[in-house]
Order: sequence, then structure tokens, then C-alpha cells
Amino acid sequence: MLQTRRSRLWRDSNDNSVRGAKPLSLHLKVASVIRILGLGAGQDVAEEGSGISAETMGRFIHKWVDWFVESYESAWIVPIESEEDIETVEGDFAQLGFPGCISFMDVVHMSYPGCPAALKTVYEGMEKEPTLAFNVHIDAQGRKRAIARVAPVAKNDMTIIRADRFAMKVLEDPNFTEYTYKIFRESGAEEMMKGL
Repeated sequence: MLQTRRSRLWRDSNDNSVRGAKPLSLHLKVASVIRILGLGAGQDVAEEGSGISAETMGRFIHKWVDWFVESYESAWIVPIESEEDIETVEGDFAQLGFPGCISFMDVVHMSYPGCPAALKTVYEGMEKEPTLAFNVHIDAQGRKRAIARVAPVAKNDMTIIRADRFAMKVLEDPNFTEYTYKIFRESGAEEMMKGL
């Protein structure tokens, strides 16, 4: 179960080291988290399938999701951090004809059917349905390099990008702003450019 049990942070009902009332099944809690996230719903949907109260899920879900992201983010997202990383990623783009490019970036929208009624106008997109928006960066190899925190879709892309730490880093960090690379003009002449 994704190393959850081995982390020692999460106890299962089969854990005999716990005195007193046995905790609810870890499998049931994690399955409920996945259901809540999959439906984009509130913690109260956990009660329907598992009998776990919204209050119990409210205490569990945030801690477990934070732990999951911290434990597994590096398995799916490979950040661009060192000068060597920058050179490698920019070099891959240069071979494709995009010198000076460090990532392809776009806002990805995800349906949010469980959006609370009071927030529908905040999360309502062009299709008049609530969605969540994530700014996602990938490299020339298709690897995810950064994913910004979720933003309500009603915010435009210019607002969303300001909350994207990686995009701001590219615009402000000297490792990116002072980086130099070679381009070829239409005439075939070489020219050095600065800033990714």
C-alpha cells in the first residue's frame, strides 16, 4: 500500500501495539481519500461507502495527502535545480529547434463536480462548469518538471502564473535570467542570447 504502513505514521486496525479502541482500517481511510479526491467532493462522501465520519476524514485526509506528496512527489516530478539540469534541459530543447526554452507550460483543467455551491462562481470555467487549474511544466522529453498549486479556474492565466513558483523562479533567478545560449539568425549568423 504505497509504503504507507512502513512509514510508521499511519496505524492500521491490525496493529496490535495500539492500546484501547482500535483505529479504523487504514485501507478504508486511504480508499476514502482516493474517492474524495476522485469525485472532487467533501469528506462527508466517505461516510456513504465506508462509515468513516466526515470529522474523522477531515483529520486524516490533509495529513495523509501532505505526507503522500512529500513522500512520492519526486517519483513523478523531476525539478530543474542545478546549473547542470538547466544546461541539459535547454540543450534538449535546442536540439528540437527551441534554444533558450526551459519548459513547455500550460494550465491543465480538472473537473470539480463536488464544488461547494457557494464557490461555483469562483471555480466556474468557460464551459460553465467548476474546474480546478494547475500550471504544469514539462521538458522536451515529456518529464514533468513542476506543477503549481491548484488555482480556481476563474483566475486568468496571468494570475495563475504569478502563483507558480517555478515560473517566477525562471523570471527572477539569475541561474535562469543570466543563462546564455546560441541562436542562428535567418542569414545563418550566430548570435548569443541571454535569459531563458
